[in-house]
Amino acid sequence: MKIIQTHQFIVQDLFRLLDHLNEEEYVQILSILNTSISAHVRHIIEFYQCFFEQWEGDLINYDKRARNKEIETSKEKTIAALDLLLSDLEKKFTDKGLKIEMNQSLDDHDSKKVLSSLERELYFLADHSVHHLAMIKIALRFMGWDAELFQNLGVSPATQRFILSSNPFNQ
Repeated sequence: MKIIQTHQFIVQDLFRLLDHLNEEEYVQILSILNTSISAHVRHIIEFYQCFFEQWEGDLINYDKRARNKEIETSKEKTIAALDLLLSDLEKKFTDKGLKIEMNQSLDDHDSKKVLSSLERELYFLADHSVHHLAMIKIALRFMGWDAELFQNLGVSPATQRFILSSNPFNQ
């Protein structure tokens, strides 16, 4: 599936981000986010972990993520988690039907199961990750980082294609 390549690019973007941030910058609570860059990275990783831990059982519940503070407070633990994600992305995937369990209310007993597919969830994970990477990019700009350094961070492939097609120098 071509979508796997998109996920590999996302994980590589996260590695590149970690290469540029020191530990203090990574975990610093930023007023523009009301949280840290590391919290967004942890959130991205844990959605992937839920997918990889649950997809073979035909039911995925992203609410059951670990919320592992070690990933949020240690670049070393984050890098280890990303290494595992890259390994998981090497698996052979065949599209199949899945159910997604979710609860969009404050009532713990109001969860619903909806139909999805493995491929659809892979697309969801990509969109979800790009969304959080865009917020991270806002944080980087807030911190004074050069926008060119992470030019395509948090920019969806569709937007990148549009930008390329609307550039007169690319035609």
